[in-house]
Amino acid sequence: MPMCRSSMLESAQNTNGISRDFITLFIKVRRSKLVSKIYTISIFIEHNLFIFVKMKTLLLYYRIILTKRRKRNVKTIQKKFDS
Repeated sequence: MPMCRSSMLESAQNTNGISRDFITLFIKVRRSKLVSKIYTISIFIEHNLFIFVKMKTLLLYYRIILTKRRKRNVKTIQKKFDS
């Protein structure tokens, strides 16, 4: 892991948007700690990171990842964004 999570968050907040590379890196970090992808989204929300990301873009990105897994997870994520 090239940098710790706090520096990753700071680097994201210093930019006008979050690149897909950053999102991918963040997902890889969470996966390496065996944390579920849904929890990863809650971490984005907790740190207000998705202010810089259009909600549809983020949802689409996770849908692409999770469609390869279980479609039930996609529905759970959609409910999370709707609430």
